Amino acid sequence: MGSANTGPDFEVLIVGAGISGINAAYRIQHELAGSPSYAVLEARSNVGGTWDLFNYPGIRSDSDIASFCFPWAPWSGSDYLGQGRDIQRYMDQAVHDAGIADHIRFHHKVTAADWNSKHNYWHVSIHNTTTGQSTSMTSRFLVVGTGYYNYDEPLTTTIPGIDDFAGRVVHPQFWPEDLDYSGKNVVVIGSGATAITLLPSMAAKGAGHVTMLQRSPTYLLPLPTTDRAGAILKRFLPVSWASRAQRLYNTLRTTMFYWFCQAFPQRAISILRSLTERLLPEGVSYDPHFKPRYNPWDQRLCVSPGGDFFGALRKGNASVVTDTIEQVTQDSIRLHSGQVLHPDIIVTATGLKICFAGNIAFSVDGGKPITPADKFIWKAAMIQDLPNLFYMLGYTNASWTLGADVTATLIVRMLTRMRKEDKTAVVPRLSGEQMKHMQSKSMFDLSSTYLKKAAGELPRGGTGQWEPRTHYLKDLYRVKWGDIDSGLECW
Repeated sequence: MGSANTGPDFEVLIVGAGISGINAAYRIQHELAGSPSYAVLEARSNVGGTWDLFNYPGIRSDSDIASFCFPWAPWSGSDYLGQGRDIQRYMDQAVHDAGIADHIRFHHKVTAADWNSKHNYWHVSIHNTTTGQSTSMTSRFLVVGTGYYNYDEPLTTTIPGIDDFAGRVVHPQFWPEDLDYSGKNVVVIGSGATAITLLPSMAAKGAGHVTMLQRSPTYLLPLPTTDRAGAILKRFLPVSWASRAQRLYNTLRTTMFYWFCQAFPQRAISILRSLTERLLPEGVSYDPHFKPRYNPWDQRLCVSPGGDFFGALRKGNASVVTDTIEQVTQDSIRLHSGQVLHPDIIVTATGLKICFAGNIAFSVDGGKPITPADKFIWKAAMIQDLPNLFYMLGYTNASWTLGADVTATLIVRMLTRMRKEDKTAVVPRLSGEQMKHMQSKSMFDLSSTYLKKAAGELPRGGTGQWEPRTHYLKDLYRVKWGDIDSGLECW
């Protein structure tokens, strides 16, 4: 542990070896001059974060893989979306190729972090998930790349009578390796990206019948399985050039479609309805099963690679039921319409439980842990009143990696400038008057149920320097060349 004489153990500690943490490690290692000392602390035994945790059937990205992969490690395949195990292997290879692997310390779960104002560094409390021992490290800067949801607990949803069900109840976040659903009737409760992924995958892998039971539908966008534009670019350009062009092209296309949906919601609804009706089998109606109650991109669009969801419906061993649950019994699910389902297995794909920074307790000089919802977040990256702390957030309307890389770019610029000016600490501040008049905004501009429930878990966005991120190119410009003085104290 560091002391006043020796300084902190590391210049930078990165919490989490998922997409956000690994990308930040690369930027710090390769773009920050002077070979900064850093370590990546990971609670699990592998890199990957989400992609190491989830192993339910069909797990894949729901953003195009060209913008989801690291900008410094091109994706070698021709897929439009990436499969979960392929993404995990890709990340493992990337950390070894980039020389990051030796800096990762597995089974190191960060439980608390206290800022020491006397010495200007973080004192980080660590629990070893293998030995059970508690240790600590010190670091000048702390980068938190833990994502936005709880790895240990799923979102709690009240399903009347679910405890009485005699069959198997499974949550996708904790998919059991021994689950045999061959020939079984499966009911997947939910209508989000996980449910949309599970239905076609389980139907194709031997389930007797898969029913997606939804309270309300979501918009479904069929996408190609291969990235044809990327394939053309790779045919004529070097891999690194083609990868950059493909990333930019896909990012712009996604952004333009998002803007279109926001500006012309009725036209967007008409287009999505036309695409859906074209793929539906006879006897399955658009209304109510595929007619959401909201406009496109008020919640995140779900995607169907190659129209696999609709293909499963056409084959006849999958179906959609739009209704609400009255009661789960030992061997059935009774719905308010009077319909009764008889599953062997129930999968509760009801969403993620949001939490801030992996529930790490942050404090200053041994004081009470901060309440994140009481704080604003500067440039969607630094938490009000917490010095030298960067929180990695991605996008909800584009790939997560793009947003995380915006923060990583800001970190490099900020640390480079502080070194040049011989500063050791920087902290976002708001006066009482500023707090009084600041307009509070959600960090995630979507109406999904699990995000609404997170209102009391995450810091708030505001206006000006405290504005939440909106669009990648604008946000990247702001962190590379924009104002990084206003709203900060530096010493």
